[in-house]
Amino acid sequence: MGISTGVRKSSDIAGVPCIRYLECMEINCTFTCVYCFQLNETVVDLSGGIHQEYVEDCQVCCRPNLLIITVDEGPLRAEITAETT
Repeated sequence: MGISTGVRKSSDIAGVPCIRYLECMEINCTFTCVYCFQLNETVVDLSGGIHQEYVEDCQVCCRPNLLIITVDEGPLRAEITAETT
């Protein structure tokens, strides 16, 4: 149950600006742990597609959270829903 907090852009390569899809390959996001309800930060790798699922351990209680990620290409952001595994 988190939303994106920003976009991490890569720096220019040899002084030439990167193409949009190359400069925005990762989005910094947050999700709330389904066990301890603490906010966690994560990075969504956009090369994985607009619909992704993977398990990430909570940074506080270390329990596994199933992250269901949907990337919105309009205003580039990702929405994360965390569930129990």
